[in-house]
Amino acid sequence: MILKISVFLVIIHVSVQLTEIQDWDLAVTINDQIKLLTRNGSVVGATLSFTRLKALTFDNVRHQFIASDMNQQNDTIYSISLKEEGNYNNPIVQDLPDDIQGLAIDPLTDILYWTDPKYKSIHSVSLNDPTKTEIFMQFEEKEPQDLAIDSCRRYLYFTNGFNDRPSIDRIDLNTKKHEVIVDSGLHTPVGIAIDYVAKKLYWSDSGPGIYFRIETATLEGKEREIVIYDTHQRPFGLAVDSEFIYWTDINNNALWKRKKNHGGSKASGRFPLKHFEERPQGLIAKHLGFAGTPDCENIMNLTREYNESTTEFYEHFVEPVTEQMEFHCFNNGKATGNGCLCPKGYVGPFCEIPLCHNYCMHGQCGFTANGYPKCTCNTGYIGSRCEIYVCDNFCLNNGTCTQDSIEIWGAKCNCTAKFMGSRCEINVNNICHKFCKNQLEEPKDIKCNCSATIDIEIIDQNLTNPLRPQEIKIPKHSLIEQLQDPTVLILSICMLVSLCLSSILLVYVCKMKKGKGRPRVNKRIIVNKNITPLTYRPQSTTQECEITIENCCNMNVCETPCFEPPQLRRKSAKDEKKTLLTNMENPDELC
Repeated sequence: MILKISVFLVIIHVSVQLTEIQDWDLAVTINDQIKLLTRNGSVVGATLSFTRLKALTFDNVRHQFIASDMNQQNDTIYSISLKEEGNYNNPIVQDLPDDIQGLAIDPLTDILYWTDPKYKSIHSVSLNDPTKTEIFMQFEEKEPQDLAIDSCRRYLYFTNGFNDRPSIDRIDLNTKKHEVIVDSGLHTPVGIAIDYVAKKLYWSDSGPGIYFRIETATLEGKEREIVIYDTHQRPFGLAVDSEFIYWTDINNNALWKRKKNHGGSKASGRFPLKHFEERPQGLIAKHLGFAGTPDCENIMNLTREYNESTTEFYEHFVEPVTEQMEFHCFNNGKATGNGCLCPKGYVGPFCEIPLCHNYCMHGQCGFTANGYPKCTCNTGYIGSRCEIYVCDNFCLNNGTCTQDSIEIWGAKCNCTAKFMGSRCEINVNNICHKFCKNQLEEPKDIKCNCSATIDIEIIDQNLTNPLRPQEIKIPKHSLIEQLQDPTVLILSICMLVSLCLSSILLVYVCKMKKGKGRPRVNKRIIVNKNITPLTYRPQSTTQECEITIENCCNMNVCETPCFEPPQLRRKSAKDEKKTLLTNMENPDELC
């Protein structure tokens, strides 16, 4: 009987110890505190005596938190033990000039790692000798943010928020080999966490504008998948357990939760687990699934050895305000056995998401009979979300746009003098030109007077911009208008062809006349030398010289310039010679 009672007391003692160790599931840094929560959002404890906490990690083997406390000038890294009584806030590294974004501890080697995005580096220190800090890895184009360590498989993962090339990277702790496992489709990755059981990696990414998303992939960066894609949040810390994904939202000061295998859309199923007065940042989940994982056998053995050597357990947390966790529906939702029955305009597991939040850009939001949001736009805006300004590129031809709720488009154009119409798209000059040229039916809204000076008057006074009677000088018959007439066009073509033929004939005649002109004289005539009187005939063939027609002219024999008579061209060379000699002997007949 005594033996049975002893066994029963031992079982109760072990159960109490497990209850004390596992009475919290989540830890989050909020300003100067680390708050401990259950998976349902109940606060079960909180630390004190810090300035402004940010990054956070947890040593599952030694049951201690490690957090960075940032004052006005520098950072200090503290360890907060759950298994030591007394002074449990122990500074590890002090007076760091950096803004620490991420922390991770390797329980097998007892080495702590932290990121320094400002100096593009990851640092490390051994908890056995915290006086010696080292630069674990230095980068040129990396800005490491958060850290997650896979002690089972010996990898250190981190998010790189470098603007030009954001990525998800990992480093082999044994060889320090660095590799990029995800480098596309990222904007500003921040938080990162490891699911040891499923062997998956999770990270949060603040997208452009109001968008954010949480993605997952294998530990090698394969089989990438978007888990959550939504708006109006800015995630910072990220944690996972066997069933849920948790993340801190520094825009709304909230801690969010969603099932990992949620079957709905990527924007549904998530709900705020807890709202805080201060901004929540660092986040960790206590149960990471080491037990039963073959790769993590070394860690489990180390955990058992450490727990056997430690006989007492103390929780150095202040008593929290008693909170009664009840199933509560927001926004007048009604609690049912399966969840909340939400009123029209609200969705979510607790009716916490208003459909009208930031839905209408320039208008008032209401709901249809089926509960869908509907916008009533302000004057000057249209579209399903009142996102279109009616005056954007509405008035043409330099018209001035004004908002008018009476008009069908909600806009009214004041046109310049030469244009009219609801958008100033009608050119008044073109209408009267066509009317006066073709004598068509006179336009209803415009009165045209087809004279040398055409008078235009707009008759319809309901137009957006009635024009005053004015005189517009328009040529009655321009060349372009005449060419539009088929008869005139045919006559013009005939005249052009005739002109071309005449030009060709004229060129031909000129060439013929030029061919009948005086040819150039290149003849050479042999005459006697040393005979002064030109009337003498040559005496002998030994006293001959050459003389050309040009030389004859230069000798001033004749009073008029020499020329070759036209008939010389028809004679032979012998006849030409005789004629020239005869003319030289009888100069009176030539001059």
